[in-house]
Amino acid sequence: WEATWQAHEGSILGDSYPEGGKVRTTSTYSWMQNTNYIRLKFRDEIAGKTVHEGLEIIGIDPKTKQPIQWLFSVIGGSGSGTWAKQNDTWMLTRNYTAGDGTTLEGVSHMRVIDEDTHTWQIKSMKENGKDMPDTPLVTFLRVKRDGQ
Repeated sequence: WEATWQAHEGSILGDSYPEGGKVRTTSTYSWMQNTNYIRLKFRDEIAGKTVHEGLEIIGIDPKTKQPIQWLFSVIGGSGSGTWAKQNDTWMLTRNYTAGDGTTLEGVSHMRVIDEDTHTWQIKSMKENGKDMPDTPLVTFLRVKRDGQ
């Protein structure tokens, strides 16, 4: 999956995403052994240089039977969240602590358009309890590989 978007003032992860920077995000999803969890590797690049990357694990909480998520970032942060579906949108309510101790929370909205397209946006964001602007609405397109 791939998307291109423009960083805006007040972006999460601050200086790594200069205002106006054209960001290319790539995401690769794969089932982990026994298909109990999905592994998502993501990378953000600006001008061909990696500015952020990480790993997410998505699965079902065996106790609550609800979809859950864990996030691990190369900048030393980690977080978790829970998924819920509302109409045609999956919402991920997440909490994250950056490597410097900064806390981030928000709700990611993922809407499937078709089998090759989905949108993504984080809303109701807070950094250390302070309101932050929503991220841009980003459209991801499936990258077709030979033989797909």
